[in-house]
Amino acid sequence: MLSQRTALFANLLVHAPAEERAGLRSKLTEAVDLLERSHHGLIRGDASLGLPTAMSDAARALYFSGKAPLDSQIAQYVDAVRRLLQAPDAMLTANHPDLTLITRTAAEPLVQTLDQVVVLYQQEGEAKVRDLLRAETTFWLLSLLLLSMEAALIFRPFVTQVKRVISKLALANKELQAHKAELEDQVAYRTRALQERNTALEAAEVDLRIAATAFEAQMGMIITDANKRILRVNRAFTEITGYTAAEAVGQTPHLLASGRHGPAFYQTMFSAIDTDGTWAGEIWNRHKNGEVFPEWLTITAVKNKDEVVTHYVAAFTDISERKAAESQIRNLAFYDPLTNLPNRRLLMDRLELAMMNGARSELVSALLFIDLDNFKTINDTHGHTVGDNLLRQVAFVLRECVRSNDTVARLGGDEFV
Repeated sequence: MLSQRTALFANLLVHAPAEERAGLRSKLTEAVDLLERSHHGLIRGDASLGLPTAMSDAARALYFSGKAPLDSQIAQYVDAVRRLLQAPDAMLTANHPDLTLITRTAAEPLVQTLDQVVVLYQQEGEAKVRDLLRAETTFWLLSLLLLSMEAALIFRPFVTQVKRVISKLALANKELQAHKAELEDQVAYRTRALQERNTALEAAEVDLRIAATAFEAQMGMIITDANKRILRVNRAFTEITGYTAAEAVGQTPHLLASGRHGPAFYQTMFSAIDTDGTWAGEIWNRHKNGEVFPEWLTITAVKNKDEVVTHYVAAFTDISERKAAESQIRNLAFYDPLTNLPNRRLLMDRLELAMMNGARSELVSALLFIDLDNFKTINDTHGHTVGDNLLRQVAFVLRECVRSNDTVARLGGDEFV
C-alpha cells in the first residue's frame, strides 16, 4: 500500500547517512504525492486513474463519517509526512514525533480502514455485476414475451426476424458474460496485488529490524562503498578503535593501519575477496591512542544483480586477550616459571638441533651440568622463599657468564645445564 510505502521511506530517511537522504527525500515526496493524488481521485474522480466522480453512500460514510473518517486520517498522515520532509537533517531522529505518528498510523489504523475501503469497492463491483445479470434476464424475458406475442399474431412473416433477434441476444449475452468475467478478473487482480504489496512491505520491515539489530552487535562493523570509503560504523567499532562515527565516516579503513603489513598482504586479501567474495584472518590494527592490537577480521563483498561490487562489510573483534593467553601457554610449555630459563623440553629440542648442526658442520658443542651443593639445607633452614630467590640469582649469574646465543636451562630442583 502507498501508506506503508511512505512509512518505509520515512524510516529509511531518518536512519540513513546524510549523503543518502537527498535521494530518500525525493522517493518519499513521490510516494506521498501519489498517495494524496489517489486519495483526491477516489473522492472527486480522476479520469487518468480510471476513478469515477460519484461515490456510494457507504464509501462516503467511510471517508467522511464516524470518529476517525478516512479523509481525516489521510490528511493527518500526509501532513505528518510533509512536516518530516521539511525537517532539517539534524532533527531527523528515531524518536521524531512525526515519524512516530507515521509509523503508528501506517501499521494499524490506516491500513485497517484502507482494507475496509478495498472490501467495500469489491462488494460494490460484485453488486454491479449482479445488477447487470438481472437487467440481462429481464431484457431476455421481455424480448421473449414480445416475440411470442408477435409470433401469435403473424408467425410466418417474422420467423426470420425472430431468429435474427435471438442471435443478437445471444451475442449480447456473450458480451455481458465476457464483461462480467473481465470485471471479476480485475477485482481479483487488484486484491492479489494489494495483498502481495502488503506482504512485501511486512517482510521488508522485518528485514530492516533484523539488519538494525545485527549491525549493533558486539563485533565492530564497518560498511564502505565500492571505493572503500567508510559509510557507517557501529558502537562496537568506536569501543574497540576509539574513533567515533563522525571521525571515521568518509575515511578509508587505512585509518586503522598499524604499519605491520606490507602491500603484498593487502593485495592477497583483496584478491581473495574478488575471487571468493569474502576473506577472514588475523590482522594488526592501530587504536586512536596509538596502541597496536590484534583483531580477527572478516570482509564480505556486497554485489548487485549484475555481480558488480557495490559495498564492503567488515566485522572484527579484538583478540588481544586471546593472543596474550596463547603467549602465556607457550611460555609455560617451554620455560621454567621460577627462573624464566628454558625447561627440560626446550633444552632437549636445542640439544637435538645442536647435534644436527654439528653433524653437518663437523663442529662440537660443550655441555656443562651444574647442581648446587647443600641447597636442601638452605631450603630447610631459611625457607623456600629464600631458596627460590637463590635459584633466580644463580640463573641470572649463569646467563651473564655465557654468550647470548648459548643456552642456560633448569632441569628441575637445583640442577642447571
